[in-house]
Amino acid sequence: MMQPIWLWASSGNGHAWDVEMKIAVMRMRRGSMFVCLCFLFIFAGAKVNAADELKQALSAAVDRIVAVSLRSRTADDSVVTGEVLDMTRDDVTFSPQVRLHGSLKFSGSGGEKVMDMDVHGKSLSVALKKMEDEAIARLRYDGLDILGISISDSTVAYAWRNSLSLTGAPDGMREGDVYHVIDAKGVPHARVRVRRIGSEAESSMIAEGNRTGGEVELDTFWRSTVQPGMSLEPVSPWSVSLSGSAMYLLLDGGYRTWGAGGRITASTVLYQQPLSLLISLGASPLIVDLKGYISYDMMVGIGMDMPLGSRLDSTFTLLQDGSLTASAAIGIGIVPGIGISYVATWRAGYRHQISSSWAWGISGGTDTRVLRSGDTRLDSRTVLAIEPSLTYFF
Repeated sequence: MMQPIWLWASSGNGHAWDVEMKIAVMRMRRGSMFVCLCFLFIFAGAKVNAADELKQALSAAVDRIVAVSLRSRTADDSVVTGEVLDMTRDDVTFSPQVRLHGSLKFSGSGGEKVMDMDVHGKSLSVALKKMEDEAIARLRYDGLDILGISISDSTVAYAWRNSLSLTGAPDGMREGDVYHVIDAKGVPHARVRVRRIGSEAESSMIAEGNRTGGEVELDTFWRSTVQPGMSLEPVSPWSVSLSGSAMYLLLDGGYRTWGAGGRITASTVLYQQPLSLLISLGASPLIVDLKGYISYDMMVGIGMDMPLGSRLDSTFTLLQDGSLTASAAIGIGIVPGIGISYVATWRAGYRHQISSSWAWGISGGTDTRVLRSGDTRLDSRTVLAIEPSLTYFF
């Protein structure tokens, strides 16, 4: 009697197990569909975010291109525009690098230009930077047509890396004159000095397309982004610098710190470039028989500077905006309560211009002074001087 009951129970349990399995399978299918849908939404969201990121990055890049290449050469910003006609991001062709290919359109009062771009880099930001650099380089001269600008003797005709030149000399220009290169809004983009004004024969060569640098060659002391068509504005050749000095005296075969001094120096460019006239007032320690005095003196001298940016094909800022400097000066001073001092100095150093008006520098050299007290002449020791300085250009 027990056997049928057991078979019936077993049969009933099997039916329940089948039902539970079917329910479990249905739940697994629903769960799998839910997971798949989640992945689809995440993937779609990622693609949307990537598209938005590219759109925003391209918009910012085009704004920078327009600001550097076009707005800097027109007084009315509203007449210039830049837009992305189409741009595709390719992460496969040059994997793991990113490729950008498409078209940009730039418009101005003189016309418009469409640029086909194809760049790639190890990341999106690198590819965008390459695109910016290429577009700015191509708009250097194409921008003249877009803006309807023509080159004249008073505007920059050639601008590439550290080289700037004009096709002709405006009235009154002389070698050694100092200028600011300004944009259409009057903002300085470079401080330059006229290095050489070419001959009429060279002007003819340039007109025929055999350019070797331009009729007027410019030395650049500082520059940011200079574009052809920017104007030259005459500026004062004068500058003033404030310097401090640490003095070292040679004792027992080695240099020992002796004292410190300070000086203010006015300088103006001489037309026998690269020379300049120096006039300075200062106070320095005077050492006689190991006794220290303070000499208040005035000195006159000759200085020279050689800008490195015009001579070296480098965009490293310490070279592009740097100059080698040297000077020699003589002077006379007063030592209170003692007498008169005579001084001769020389310096050699480096100056880095950080803007159109400011520069810092460091130089070193020696000071030789002689103290005269009444009818007595006392020879002073020669000291080594290290001078940091800050210069303002008018």
